[in-house]
Parts: sequence; structure tokens; C-alpha cells
Amino acid sequence: MLKFVDNYLQPLTLAEGATAASLMLPDGEYVLTLADSQSAATRWEIVRAVVTSGTAVLTRGQQGTTDQAWPAGSVIYCALTADTLNGMLSWLTELDGIATGPLTIIDELPSTGDLPATGAGGDAYLIGGHVYVWATGTGEWVDAGSFEGTPGAPGDDGRAAEFQASATHVQWRLVGDPTWIDLLPLSELAGADGADGRDPEFQASATHLQYRLIGDTEWIDLLPLSSLQGPAGDNGREIELQASATHIQYRYTGDPTWTDLIALSALKGDPGDAGADGADGVPVEFQASATHVQWRLVGSATWIDLVPLSEIGVSAVGWDTLATPAISAGALTLDLSEPTLFAVALDQDLTDLSFANLPTGKAPAFAVAFTQFGSGGYTVDWPANVIGTPPDIGAALGDVTVVSLAYIGGGQYVISGAIYA
Repeated sequence: MLKFVDNYLQPLTLAEGATAASLMLPDGEYVLTLADSQSAATRWEIVRAVVTSGTAVLTRGQQGTTDQAWPAGSVIYCALTADTLNGMLSWLTELDGIATGPLTIIDELPSTGDLPATGAGGDAYLIGGHVYVWATGTGEWVDAGSFEGTPGAPGDDGRAAEFQASATHVQWRLVGDPTWIDLLPLSELAGADGADGRDPEFQASATHLQYRLIGDTEWIDLLPLSSLQGPAGDNGREIELQASATHIQYRYTGDPTWTDLIALSALKGDPGDAGADGADGVPVEFQASATHVQWRLVGSATWIDLVPLSEIGVSAVGWDTLATPAISAGALTLDLSEPTLFAVALDQDLTDLSFANLPTGKAPAFAVAFTQFGSGGYTVDWPANVIGTPPDIGAALGDVTVVSLAYIGGGQYVISGAIYA
């Protein structure tokens, strides 16, 4: 069934033979007129347009007009045509001999097979753009033909609309109006909650700092360990080892507190078959050389390297721990109470970075490794007390940017360099 709109007119550029255009009309079928000017037209073309979601499929050169090219300055509008009016008059003439009493369109049906068996004078149904009327004289449904409305004259240009989001709704108003009108609730735009993201875990291989998502089997190189090494530092302090009831522990010589190194349960494999009794063992003694924890059997002259001191948290550059603090609601605090490499998963924009627990009288240097997670593209806003040119943070998923910083006193930190992996 044809639709009609009052005061519809919009500029349109259209090539000869083109059958598609963007039209600001509700969904439906229309008869429209193209002209080469809004106020001083010299040529016209009538088209049929079927509009769906703002896109029209055009049937060109209707009602005795020809398919033409329409350059800039052309317009399209909804107006009454002679063919449309003649069709309506013909339809009314046919209807006058069929209907008895006022004509009432009861419903729109899919096909003639859906018409009721009988009707009354003036009963009518719409089927496929045609009007079917009950003929009281013959006792049957008669196709009275199709009809078209009369197009209105071109109207003034419509006013532009603007939009905003209130606390509860998307709203709109015409430019210049003071009042915002609710369009739809924001709650209707929210989809279902997505699945929780997976947490990463980190390890150091012989050559690289590596990560993987919990549950994955493959470790991915994050950055070379060589890139984390600064200038040679002071010799490390000697350590001593012991076994508690649950862990192998270590401490620096002279410190009172033992630190868990590895759980004893992690050193135990599956039970094996019982072996034959062996000879009594020889007691073992330990020491720390400049580079290794060493052991030997009591009475032996040779010390044997057991584990490098660098693998139990003591290195020439003074790094003790690998910290993996998480960003929460855009905020992250780096704990500087001890020398640390911070491995930070960028799974959201970091907008509030701060530092805490700076040791009194110390000027630590430290590094922060930012790794892009989630969809990537997350950014870092550096606080005002960090001076120096902030480096670009790698934006692609999996990009790693290692930023070196140092405390220079007065509550300020300086960026000393960046490495990309």
C-alpha cells in the first residue's frame, strides 16, 4: 500500500539508471518526484520508492517520465501527480457501484484466500495494495483496485536534531529548543555481561621474562632478561638456607627472618619402587660463594655449585622480586619498599598511577613492564611528579613496553628510558 507524507523534500544527487538512494522517510512505498531545482525546476522525473531503514529501492521513469541524471542542486519530494489522481478517481468510480453505505477498511490480509465468506455493505479489506469491497448486489468480494494519496507541496527544510545521554536515557531535541525529550532508556542498550577475563601468570626462563594465561600450556616471551640489566651493582650479600617443616627457606646472612623459597611438596615426585638398602650416607655441608650456593660431603675437599645466587632473588643489579600488581578501576599503586620489576597487565586504561612506601633516604631505580591485554589499545596517564618525555606505550594486543624510572628526590621521578618487545 502506498504511503504519503506532508512537506517532504530533500536534496538528492542521482546518476541516470541508479536504483538506490538514501531517503529520510519512514519504511514504506511512495510515489516521488525528482526536479532539477527546488524553486525554478525545468525538468522532472517520477519514481516509485520502496524505503527500508532509510535506504530506498527506486523504479525509475514512471508515469510517462524518463530516467535522467540529477546533479547537485536537484531535489526529491512527495507531490500529487495526475496519474495518481486519475487512479484515485477511477477507483472511486468503481467503488461507487459496489459499496452500499460508508466504506470501512476492516483489516489488511495476506491474500484473497483469507477473506471471510460473507460481508456487509461497505466492508473492505486491503490485500497487496488493493481494496477488496463486499458487493451487496452479487454477494461477492470485488477488487476495487489500488489507490494512491496525493503528494503535498514541498515544505521548508527540516530542523537539525541533536542528542545527549542523561543519567537514565538517550535524549533528543531540535536545535534551538530548550527541552530534551527521552528517546529510549539506557538500560535497553546494555547487553548481557561478558565472560570474565583470564588472569596471566609470569615466569623467567633462562633468557626471557615470559607470560601465559592461566590454563594455557605455552609460555610466551615477554622481554629478554638482558634488557632488564642495568649497570653492575655492589656484590650481593651472602645467604643461608634451611628446611622448615613445609619449605626450603633462605635469608641474608645477618637477617633475622627466613623467607620461603620453594614448598617441599613441590620437590616430591610420584612414589617409586622400594630400592635396596644402601650404605649409610655422608653428611652434607653448604656455603655461599660469590656467585652460587655450594655443597660438599663432609670430608671432601671440593665445593660443588648447587644453584646460582641470581636464581634465588640476589643479582648484581639488586633485583629481589617480580611484582605483578593489578589495575583496579583505572588505578595502580607501585610499592617501592624493595627493589622490584613490576609486570603490569594493561587490561584497561591506567588513569591514576601512584608510588608508595619509598624507603627513607633511598633513591631507587626500577622498571615497569606494561603488556597489552584484552582488546589492546589501552593507555597510561603519567602523574605530574614523573618528569621526562613519556614514551609511547605499544598499543597492539601482546605489545610489551618496559619503562625505566628513578627517584631523584623532592617527590619526583624521572623516566630514563623505554624498551619495546
